[in-house]
Amino acid sequence: MRFTARVEIHDNQYVMLHERMKAASFSRTMVDSTTGKRIHLPLGEYVSEAFSSAQKALFAAMQASLPVDFHAEIVVSGGGKIVTHGCPEVEENPWSFIFPTAAAQSKATMPAIGCYSLFQN
Repeated sequence: MRFTARVEIHDNQYVMLHERMKAASFSRTMVDSTTGKRIHLPLGEYVSEAFSSAQKALFAAMQASLPVDFHAEIVVSGGGKIVTHGCPEVEENPWSFIFPTAAAQSKATMPAIGCYSLFQN
C-alpha cells in the first residue's frame, strides 16, 4: 500500500531529514500518474510502499524525523486514513494564534472615542 508523508521541520536540516527518511524506506521521487514521468516531490514530502498501515508509516516517519527536529509536524496519508504527529489542533477561537485565550476572552472596556481627541492636531 502506498503512503505519502509530509514532514515539516523548523531547523531547516532537510539534508539530514532526507537521509534519515530514505533509510526508513521513504522516497522523494514518484511517477506522475498523468504523465508517466518520474518526478521529485516537494521539500519534506515522501512516499513509501514499505508499510502495512498508516500508523506504521507514521511511526517510521517519527523515528526518522524527531531526532532531526523534536517539534516536527508529520502527516501521513494512505489506505483511507490520515494520521498526524505534532500538528497543532484547530482552536474554536479564530484569533487564538494572535491572542492568548485569556486575552481573547477579556471583558476590558474600550475607551470612548472622545479620549483620542488629545492626539489630534
